[in-house]
Amino acid sequence: QEKAKSQISIAQFYMKSGQEDRAVSLLSEVRDGLYGKKYIGYAAYYLGDINLKNRNYKQAEENYREFLSSKSGDRLMKATAQAALGAVEESREAYEKASEFYLEALKLADLTNLKINFGEKAFQNALKAGHTQRAEHVLDLLEKLDLDEIQKNKIVSYRALLRK
Repeated sequence: QEKAKSQISIAQFYMKSGQEDRAVSLLSEVRDGLYGKKYIGYAAYYLGDINLKNRNYKQAEENYREFLSSKSGDRLMKATAQAALGAVEESREAYEKASEFYLEALKLADLTNLKINFGEKAFQNALKAGHTQRAEHVLDLLEKLDLDEIQKNKIVSYRALLRK
């Protein structure tokens, strides 16, 4: 178990220093269960990050789904995994699905800035899908947050956009 944890830490260092091949190698060992089962989900999450960054959308989707089904990670990781699945669907122009994933990410996120980011993406994809009710719902959720003036003005302009 400790070996898996240290492998993930080393892989994160490799990811940050641009040595993705080395990171993938270490994370794959952990994900394949070579060091026990506890950290398999975490390894899948970081592999998803690498695959998403490299536009390997199908593989990224598999990684993030594996992470989410593993019940590993905290709310932040779960929220960003949902948002990443939204990005995958957006790349496929499946805007309705993308909006659903971003909405789920919004609900899971604790930080206001992340909620706003995920909410904007949910709103934009709902609009692209022609789903104005969902877009309204997202704006309703965002308005309940502790917003600064700029963010409040953004919501006002989004509402105006919906009225057009």
